[in-house]
Amino acid sequence: MTLYKTHLDPHLGPHISRATTILRPYIETFNQKVYKPYIRPSLESILPAVIFAPEPPKSFWAIISDFLPTTGGSRAESKGRMDNGYNVKSDVKAKTAAVKSKVSSSSSSLSKSASPSPSPSPSVVKSNAGKAKGDKMTRGEMEKTREELKARIEEQGKKGYKQVKSEVN
Repeated sequence: MTLYKTHLDPHLGPHISRATTILRPYIETFNQKVYKPYIRPSLESILPAVIFAPEPPKSFWAIISDFLPTTGGSRAESKGRMDNGYNVKSDVKAKTAAVKSKVSSSSSSLSKSASPSPSPSPSVVKSNAGKAKGDKMTRGEMEKTREELKARIEEQGKKGYKQVKSEVN
């Protein structure tokens, strides 16, 4: 475009403007009588309509986001995130019922563990340590642990919210 403006426009500009003024009625007639009723529908039937659709105007941030790299595209970048397990839509009612029963059992076990208990014997500690090193957690145990942890965190969050709300009011 700059090549045209700097070198060719001074020489061709007056001729092009004169030609467009002369040809404007013929171009408008061609568009109205031939292109719109006959050529455009045949092109739209062959080519997808997306080509002829005007692009919506982009906002400033949409233009900037085209230049910026995206994150989280690969498995390695998203490793360690637990949000995939929380967004599963299937069996929501069954999971909530299971979580509620687990919360009640875990809260009762928490209250029991809060009371002082005698320390276990050294043989029990050694057997538990060997079990932890040798056996890996199964997928079901991991899911159960994650659900219990999620329920406890939610419960603590609700308690904290109530406490802050009471202090603010």
